[in-house]
Amino acid sequence: TVSRSAWFTLTILSSTLLAVFFSETMLLPAIPEIMHDFDIPYGTAAWIFSGYMIVAAVMTPIAGRMSDIYGKKKVLLTLLAIYIGGTISGGFADNISFLLISRIIQGVGLAAIPAAFSLLRDSFPPAKLAIAVGVFGSAYSAGSVVGLLTGASIIQHFGWHTTFFFIAPIAALVTIMI
Repeated sequence: TVSRSAWFTLTILSSTLLAVFFSETMLLPAIPEIMHDFDIPYGTAAWIFSGYMIVAAVMTPIAGRMSDIYGKKKVLLTLLAIYIGGTISGGFADNISFLLISRIIQGVGLAAIPAAFSLLRDSFPPAKLAIAVGVFGSAYSAGSVVGLLTGASIIQHFGWHTTFFFIAPIAALVTIMI
Protein backbone atom coordinates (compact mmCIF):
# COMPACT_ATOMS: atom_id res chain seq x y z
CA THR A 1 0.00 0.00 0.00
CA VAL A 2 1.07 3.56 -0.70
CA SER A 3 1.01 6.13 2.09
CA ARG A 4 -1.06 9.28 1.88
CA SER A 5 2.12 11.37 2.09
CA ALA A 6 3.52 9.59 -0.98
CA TRP A 7 0.43 10.54 -2.99
CA PHE A 8 0.71 14.11 -1.73
CA THR A 9 4.38 14.15 -2.77
CA LEU A 10 3.39 12.88 -6.22
CA THR A 11 0.75 15.59 -6.54
CA ILE A 12 3.13 18.37 -5.56
CA LEU A 13 6.04 17.13 -7.66
CA SER A 14 3.78 16.59 -10.68
CA SER A 15 2.45 20.12 -10.23
CA THR A 16 6.03 21.36 -10.23
CA LEU A 17 6.78 19.54 -13.48
CA LEU A 18 3.53 20.80 -15.00
CA ALA A 19 4.40 24.40 -14.05
CA VAL A 20 7.95 24.19 -15.40
CA PHE A 21 6.98 22.78 -18.78
CA PHE A 22 3.96 25.04 -18.95
CA SER A 23 6.44 27.88 -18.55
CA GLU A 24 8.82 26.57 -21.16
CA THR A 25 6.32 26.03 -23.92
CA MET A 26 4.66 29.39 -23.23
CA LEU A 27 7.82 31.01 -24.53
CA LEU A 28 7.89 29.19 -27.89
CA PRO A 29 5.28 31.36 -29.62
CA ALA A 30 7.20 34.44 -28.43
CA ILE A 31 10.33 33.72 -30.49
CA PRO A 32 9.28 35.82 -33.52
CA GLU A 33 8.33 38.74 -31.27
CA ILE A 34 11.59 38.47 -29.32
CA MET A 35 13.54 38.41 -32.58
CA HIS A 36 11.74 41.56 -33.68
CA ASP A 37 12.07 43.36 -30.32
CA PHE A 38 15.80 42.70 -30.01
CA ASP A 39 16.53 42.79 -33.75
CA ILE A 40 18.30 39.44 -33.67
CA PRO A 41 18.55 36.63 -36.24
CA TYR A 42 17.00 33.22 -35.73
CA GLY A 43 20.43 31.71 -34.95
CA THR A 44 20.76 34.00 -31.94
CA ALA A 45 17.15 33.40 -30.86
CA ALA A 46 17.80 29.65 -30.87
CA TRP A 47 20.10 30.19 -27.87
CA ILE A 48 17.05 31.14 -25.80
CA PHE A 49 16.27 27.41 -25.61
CA SER A 50 19.67 25.90 -26.43
CA GLY A 51 21.57 27.68 -23.66
CA TYR A 52 18.86 26.76 -21.19
CA MET A 53 18.95 23.07 -22.14
CA ILE A 54 22.76 22.83 -22.20
CA VAL A 55 23.02 24.30 -18.70
CA ALA A 56 20.23 22.01 -17.46
CA ALA A 57 22.05 18.98 -18.88
CA VAL A 58 25.31 19.98 -17.20
CA MET A 59 23.59 20.75 -13.90
CA THR A 60 21.67 17.47 -13.68
CA PRO A 61 24.53 15.26 -12.43
CA ILE A 62 25.83 18.10 -10.25
CA ALA A 63 22.39 18.48 -8.65
CA GLY A 64 22.22 14.71 -8.18
CA ARG A 65 25.49 14.72 -6.28
CA MET A 66 24.44 17.75 -4.25
CA SER A 67 21.20 15.93 -3.37
CA ASP A 68 23.24 13.02 -2.03
CA ILE A 69 25.36 15.35 0.08
CA TYR A 70 22.86 17.96 1.30
CA GLY A 71 19.52 16.18 1.04
CA LYS A 72 17.08 15.83 -1.82
CA LYS A 73 14.40 18.15 -0.54
CA LYS A 74 16.82 20.95 0.32
CA VAL A 75 18.46 20.79 -3.11
CA LEU A 76 15.09 20.57 -4.87
CA LEU A 77 13.83 23.69 -3.06
CA THR A 78 17.05 25.56 -3.78
CA LEU A 79 16.90 24.69 -7.47
CA LEU A 80 13.26 25.71 -7.69
CA ALA A 81 14.10 29.05 -6.06
CA ILE A 82 16.86 29.55 -8.64
CA TYR A 83 14.40 28.65 -11.40
CA ILE A 84 11.85 31.18 -10.10
CA GLY A 85 14.55 33.86 -9.88
CA GLY A 86 15.55 33.22 -13.48
CA THR A 87 11.92 33.29 -14.54
CA ILE A 88 11.24 36.63 -12.88
CA SER A 89 14.43 38.17 -14.27
CA GLY A 90 13.44 37.02 -17.78
CA GLY A 91 10.34 39.17 -17.55
CA PHE A 92 12.54 42.24 -17.13
CA ALA A 93 14.82 41.45 -20.08
CA ASP A 94 15.38 44.49 -22.26
CA ASN A 95 18.12 42.99 -24.43
CA ILE A 96 19.09 39.54 -25.66
CA SER A 97 22.08 39.23 -23.34
CA PHE A 98 19.93 39.77 -20.25
CA LEU A 99 17.33 37.32 -21.56
CA LEU A 100 19.99 34.67 -22.23
CA ILE A 101 21.47 35.11 -18.75
CA SER A 102 17.98 34.74 -17.29
CA ARG A 103 17.46 31.58 -19.30
CA ILE A 104 20.80 30.18 -18.14
CA ILE A 105 19.71 30.78 -14.54
CA GLN A 106 16.46 28.95 -15.34
CA GLY A 107 18.56 26.13 -16.80
CA VAL A 108 20.37 25.74 -13.49
CA GLY A 109 16.98 25.50 -11.80
CA LEU A 110 15.73 22.94 -14.31
CA ALA A 111 17.98 20.40 -12.62
CA ALA A 112 15.15 20.32 -10.07
CA ILE A 113 13.29 17.86 -12.30
CA PRO A 114 15.68 14.92 -11.76
CA ALA A 115 15.87 15.87 -8.08
CA ALA A 116 12.06 15.73 -7.95
CA PHE A 117 12.10 12.31 -9.60
CA SER A 118 14.58 11.11 -6.98
CA LEU A 119 12.27 12.23 -4.18
CA LEU A 120 9.41 10.46 -5.91
CA ARG A 121 11.44 7.27 -6.15
CA ASP A 122 12.08 7.43 -2.41
CA SER A 123 8.37 8.00 -1.63
CA PHE A 124 6.89 5.03 -3.51
CA PRO A 125 7.46 1.32 -3.05
CA PRO A 126 9.03 -0.36 -6.09
CA ALA A 127 5.77 -2.13 -6.96
CA LYS A 128 3.92 1.20 -7.30
CA LEU A 129 6.71 3.31 -8.73
CA ALA A 130 5.58 2.79 -12.33
CA ILE A 131 2.24 4.43 -11.55
CA ALA A 132 3.97 7.39 -9.94
CA VAL A 133 6.38 7.78 -12.85
CA GLY A 134 3.48 7.62 -15.31
CA VAL A 135 1.59 10.37 -13.51
CA PHE A 136 4.76 12.44 -13.16
CA GLY A 137 5.55 12.03 -16.86
CA SER A 138 2.03 12.94 -17.94
CA ALA A 139 2.42 16.28 -16.12
CA TYR A 140 5.25 17.06 -18.56
CA SER A 141 2.98 16.45 -21.55
CA ALA A 142 0.06 18.34 -20.05
CA GLY A 143 2.23 21.32 -19.17
CA SER A 144 3.67 21.42 -22.67
CA VAL A 145 0.30 21.39 -24.42
CA VAL A 146 -1.43 23.85 -22.12
CA GLY A 147 1.59 26.15 -22.07
CA LEU A 148 1.72 26.39 -25.84
CA LEU A 149 -1.94 27.33 -26.12
CA THR A 150 -1.92 29.68 -23.15
CA GLY A 151 1.38 31.27 -24.13
CA ALA A 152 0.12 32.21 -27.57
CA SER A 153 -2.91 33.93 -26.07
CA ILE A 154 -0.89 35.75 -23.39
CA ILE A 155 1.68 36.94 -25.93
CA GLN A 156 -1.01 38.16 -28.30
CA HIS A 157 -2.79 40.19 -25.61
CA PHE A 158 -0.03 41.20 -23.20
CA GLY A 159 3.38 40.66 -24.85
CA TRP A 160 6.09 38.08 -24.37
CA HIS A 161 7.45 39.53 -21.10
CA THR A 162 4.19 38.56 -19.42
CA THR A 163 4.86 34.85 -19.99
CA PHE A 164 7.65 35.07 -17.42
CA PHE A 165 5.55 36.97 -14.90
CA PHE A 166 2.62 34.61 -15.40
CA ILE A 167 4.48 31.46 -14.41
CA ALA A 168 6.58 32.79 -11.51
CA PRO A 169 3.70 32.94 -8.97
CA ILE A 170 2.52 29.46 -9.97
CA ALA A 171 6.00 28.00 -9.56
CA ALA A 172 6.42 29.83 -6.24
CA LEU A 173 3.13 28.46 -4.91
CA VAL A 174 4.08 24.90 -5.81
CA THR A 175 7.51 25.39 -4.23
CA ILE A 176 5.95 26.59 -0.98
CA MET A 177 3.80 23.45 -0.89
CA ILE A 178 6.85 21.17 -1.06
